[in-house]
Amino acid sequence: VFKSYWTTEPKFCYIESPTWVERNGRQGEKRQLCVYSNCDQARLVLNGIELEMKDRDINDFPSSGFHWDVNFQEGHNELMAIGYSEGREAARHAIQLNYSTTRFGKPEELLLSAHRLENDNYLVNVRVIDVNGLTCLDFNERVYFDHNGAGYLKVNLGTPTGSSVIECANGRAAIEYVPESNGTAVIEARTQDFKGTYLYFPIREK
Repeated sequence: VFKSYWTTEPKFCYIESPTWVERNGRQGEKRQLCVYSNCDQARLVLNGIELEMKDRDINDFPSSGFHWDVNFQEGHNELMAIGYSEGREAARHAIQLNYSTTRFGKPEELLLSAHRLENDNYLVNVRVIDVNGLTCLDFNERVYFDHNGAGYLKVNLGTPTGSSVIECANGRAAIEYVPESNGTAVIEARTQDFKGTYLYFPIREK
């Protein structure tokens, strides 16, 4: 937000938000989507369809006029924001998200998974799901991560993936794990209401 207000270079676009990968709503319901940018104009492309070009207006809340009411399709959606300055393309940003019209139920379980990062560490993800396996998108309670064995968790960094205690956002939370060669470890995630769920390393690569 501040970057879009107070900077002129480099030009950028930012769709709110790349971490909001699962969204939910009623069928046919339009949802507001915001793009933050310091460009003069911006266009949104939803599933290959170009939407209205918008002019930047710092007095038009939210996101200085760069907001659209869109109809997501059920399932996979692709979004791209394209920013223009002096009539030329200056920046773009793309994200993918999954949209569901099936309402999730009450939280029933913590689901742990991990994938390898480019730096050879692992991002350990916890997802809060209902009895049908749907992500509980409104779950925002604190998750507590713990570790035993080789390697270590990145903690006390004050970042979304560098804290041992963090509130869920969009029914999810994550932490970065630094493995040790040939070592074994177990990582735990728990909340005040759910007992520990465990992930064991090394894990099988998919």
